[in-house]
Amino acid sequence: MFSATVLSLGIASAYLSERKIYRNIFVILTFCLLLLSQSKGGILIIGLSGFVVVFLKRPSFLRLITYLSLCMMATSVAVYFVIQQATAINLFQATGTFATRISLAIWTLIVVLHHPLGVGLSGFYEAFRFYLPPAMDWLSRVSPFPLDFTEVQEYVNGNMATVPLDTKCFFFEYVAMFGLPFLVAYLVFSKKVLEALLARKQDLLMVGFVFLMIGMSTYINGATHYAGFYLTGLAYRQYLLFKKENRAKYQVRLDRTTLHSSTTA
Repeated sequence: MFSATVLSLGIASAYLSERKIYRNIFVILTFCLLLLSQSKGGILIIGLSGFVVVFLKRPSFLRLITYLSLCMMATSVAVYFVIQQATAINLFQATGTFATRISLAIWTLIVVLHHPLGVGLSGFYEAFRFYLPPAMDWLSRVSPFPLDFTEVQEYVNGNMATVPLDTKCFFFEYVAMFGLPFLVAYLVFSKKVLEALLARKQDLLMVGFVFLMIGMSTYINGATHYAGFYLTGLAYRQYLLFKKENRAKYQVRLDRTTLHSSTTA
């Protein structure tokens, strides 16, 4: 959550800065905070977001390979850092976190298969009791190493005093509650905003938007991520401006066609 908040506020501040020097300062400070926070997920996803933006801009093959190599190097360094810093307690806690997140991802898939339109707000907690045990059983059978299901078991027990009953991921949570309609809306919204950012050459906002879309589809619980929704709103505003520009261009072409037709007549 810290990495996502830092990036959202940093990119929003850079985007709203009127002078280039202030914009550059905000970008540098944002990346420094990400590095100092040692947020492995945040660093990996910002690298992946940069590569996605470059890919969407359709660069030359050589440039694409160069950026891909840089992203792979960043991933390798982050993985090495995790291994070096890990202790026996860290590894045990990591298996618990991994078991919780993967179990909830599998649980979401099971919920959607049984309820394509979602379980709604009222059925969300009850769905944990029905569909989470099969997800845990399947994961324990296919996992190549033993996992700690202590935390995820509390979801089945419904003990909100121990763990918050959410999926730890905005995307999984809302797909489970609202089903395939939300999935379609999520993808359509992302596509339209990305097309507008690409057309209006808003690279900085595009990096932030892609970061949020990937982050909220993997590890960020967006319900309390207010800064992220502010940055998403700035990106969506670009879509509204892009749509307004297209309407204006269409109206100009229509007026010219009408004028030409009347002149010919």
